[in-house]
Amino acid sequence: MTNSLLYAQVGFAAVRSALQSALEKLKSEGLIAEDSEGTLASSQLGTATFVANLSPLEAQRLATDLSASLNGGLVFSSHFHLLFTIAPYDAVCPVDWDLFHTLEAGDAAMRLYIGLLLQEIWKQQPHAAVAER
Repeated sequence: MTNSLLYAQVGFAAVRSALQSALEKLKSEGLIAEDSEGTLASSQLGTATFVANLSPLEAQRLATDLSASLNGGLVFSSHFHLLFTIAPYDAVCPVDWDLFHTLEAGDAAMRLYIGLLLQEIWKQQPHAAVAER
């Protein structure tokens, strides 16, 4: 800590305070855990968030959706459920169907549409054919 630019600018007390608040935030979000001896370690969610290169907010939303899908009957006989689950929340696709003209990024129906497109790609359909849909 003493060799950082932040330490040089604001001093030890401010760096310690910032570090403590960051650690508390990570603990409250379930990204790190502290054992009885005070040792910090990455939680399963924290490791998955880091490895997947997701923001903590995205990772928590995805974990919640995956848990809900597992409790609601996720089917592993096809890849469609998994493709739907990992379809981006912020994806914006121009959809010409009247049924979907009011959708916004993050809507379940928009994610379903993207999941269907991803399923076609998974089936190794030509990308040009998928793009026409």
